[in-house]
Amino acid sequence: MAIVKSRQPKQPKQSTTTKHTRKIINITIDPSEPVKPREYYEQRRKRLTIRGARLDRHGRIWSVLFLVNTIYQLEECKNRGYIDRQLLRYLESAKNEVIERKPTRSDIKTAIKFCKIEHARGKCPRMLTPEDIKNIMHIYKVACNPSAYVPK
Repeated sequence: MAIVKSRQPKQPKQSTTTKHTRKIINITIDPSEPVKPREYYEQRRKRLTIRGARLDRHGRIWSVLFLVNTIYQLEECKNRGYIDRQLLRYLESAKNEVIERKPTRSDIKTAIKFCKIEHARGKCPRMLTPEDIKNIMHIYKVACNPSAYVPK
C-alpha cells in the first residue's frame, strides 16, 4: 500500500478552498494469477498496430471530406452574397489537414463513395457531379488553390 500526498498550496492562509487530500493506491500482485505468455503480448501489439493503421486511414478519408464539405459551404455562402470568416478559417485548416495527411488514391475513392452513399440515404443534400468527382480526385491541386474550384 502506498500513500501519496498531494501538493500543498504555496500560501495556505490565502487559499481557503483547497484541502489537503491523500490518495491511497493499493498495489498488489496476485500470485494466483498466472503470468501471460509472450504470444499474448505479441498478439496484443499486433492488434494495436492494425487499429492504429485503420485510424490513420480514417483520418485521411475524413481530411478529404472536410475539405470538400468546406468548399461546398463556401460556394453556398458566395451564392448568398456573403463570406463567413469562420468558414475561411475552416478552409485553411482543411487544406493543411489534406497536405499533412497525404490521402492516397484509394482513400479519395472511399471518400467519394461515402459521399454518394450519404446522398442516397438522404443525409447529404448535394449530389456529386462528374466535375466534382474529377476535382476531388485531384485533391492536392484543390488544397493548393481552392479558389479555382469554387464557382464565382
